[in-house]
Amino acid sequence: MVAAIAAFALSCATWADSTVANGITWEYNRILGGTKVEIVSIPKETAGAIIVPDKLNGLPVFSIGASAFAGCDQLTRVTISSGVSRIEENAFKDCTLLERVDLPSEPIMYRPTIKADCFSGCPEDILLVCPINKWQFRIVDDGDGVELWYDSDADKTTIDATTSGPIDIPSSLCGIPVVSIGEEAFYGCDQLTSVTIPATVTRIGDSAFEGCEKMVLTVPETVTDIGDMAFLGCDGMADANGFVIVRGVLHHYAGSAKEVAIPEGVTRIGPEVFNNNNNLTAVTFPASLTSIGVKAFYGCMNLKDVAIPESVPDTGIGEMAFYGCMGLADADGFVVVRNYLHYYGGDKGDVTVPEGVAVVGRMAFSYEVIDNTELKSVRLPVSVTSISVGAFLRCTALTEMYIPKSVSVIMVNAFRNTALDTVHVEPGYTHPVQSLIYKSRYADHASVNYIEDLPPTHEVVFNANGGSVSPASKFVSDGKAVGALPTPTRDGWTFDGWFTMHVNGDLITAETIVTADVIYYACWTKVPDPVTPDPGSGGGS
Repeated sequence: MVAAIAAFALSCATWADSTVANGITWEYNRILGGTKVEIVSIPKETAGAIIVPDKLNGLPVFSIGASAFAGCDQLTRVTISSGVSRIEENAFKDCTLLERVDLPSEPIMYRPTIKADCFSGCPEDILLVCPINKWQFRIVDDGDGVELWYDSDADKTTIDATTSGPIDIPSSLCGIPVVSIGEEAFYGCDQLTSVTIPATVTRIGDSAFEGCEKMVLTVPETVTDIGDMAFLGCDGMADANGFVIVRGVLHHYAGSAKEVAIPEGVTRIGPEVFNNNNNLTAVTFPASLTSIGVKAFYGCMNLKDVAIPESVPDTGIGEMAFYGCMGLADADGFVVVRNYLHYYGGDKGDVTVPEGVAVVGRMAFSYEVIDNTELKSVRLPVSVTSISVGAFLRCTALTEMYIPKSVSVIMVNAFRNTALDTVHVEPGYTHPVQSLIYKSRYADHASVNYIEDLPPTHEVVFNANGGSVSPASKFVSDGKAVGALPTPTRDGWTFDGWFTMHVNGDLITAETIVTADVIYYACWTKVPDPVTPDPGSGGGS
């Protein structure tokens, strides 16, 4: 039908003309037997905010033609008057400063490629506003749908922090299905009481309803993609125990219990769910859990008892998940969960990170908003492989680091706002560490003195020999025992142990001494296939 109308409109174009309206010269074609017009172009130097007139030379404007505004790179806002029923391909192509388009109230018959064509070369966050309830949105899915969108710099007349009462989200805007509720679309609308979501919606973005504490809503089955913190702070959605659980994800906790048992069936604890909950002393996790979000228990100072199930891999625990949880700290002030150092709350000037820590976590030694003026020297064990973003940020008294060869990653700003001037490394390892510190954007890296006085370490590589294993390697100090060995897995095989060779090698144990870089090989025994009984050999007398 759309294609037929387009073909008919083009076939009925009669002649080109131009006129001046709203201070702009508009070129247009008369279409539909000369009864309506299609805008062909405007001067490329047209700038700022413009209004597309509803009539040109007394004839109603029916459509904005292909490439009509293309290359008008000084346009910032376009208001399309009532009566315009079509916007053709590439109509706004390369309008690089275009921030907002106010659409007419009548449905617009968009082509399927509107996102790729109509607004090609425009800013990705261009805002489209439908006058029906003043909804703001942007085109998504190559023109097949729209996403409700929030822009703090736009004229939000309906959806803002003062929006109250119940709201019914429309199933379509300007003739296009509403398929997505965008990031922070209803953020902070704490006076909303209920929201009805149409079945056309399939996605809800990050923080879409965050802080809507009075809101009640039911998420339709059509929604298959829900972003982080989409319902954080939504007390009105909580069950009798204070949990807001949607699609197996715990988005919010509104309770006040000291000991919390997260229900079975929850697969993920979302970011910041228990953030700064100082009532919390103990958490019991379900066997269904597979991941814990960023800052999930951030600042829970009294949390003392957590036993994370094996169903959660080391990589399934988010950054700063247990930051500031001093109830979990060891005697020296280290909060280590699995092999991840989440926080250091001690007050020593010279610190040795515990053996077994693989990651020095994000902001682990930083107090975030204030300077750490106590820390002067940090010695890392050979188990550490990475130093995360801002790990020592604002440790203003930190002058000395001991960094072993095992460290292969130093993230951005790891040593920002420190006084680091001395780094101890292994012999021959100055350049690699120097390069890592340089890439971390440490401003004073050029003034760092490298001293090659650390004892050498050796890399032990675990060859799973047809199976899989994690970790795949570790570092061990020269002349020391290899220590704990990982257990590999291989379907249909039984693991026999680690050996020095694929076959006929010597067995490796935790007490095996390491004196050089080495590879250990997993050896296996095939599990016999199950015996199928012969149906003709049944017993009987």
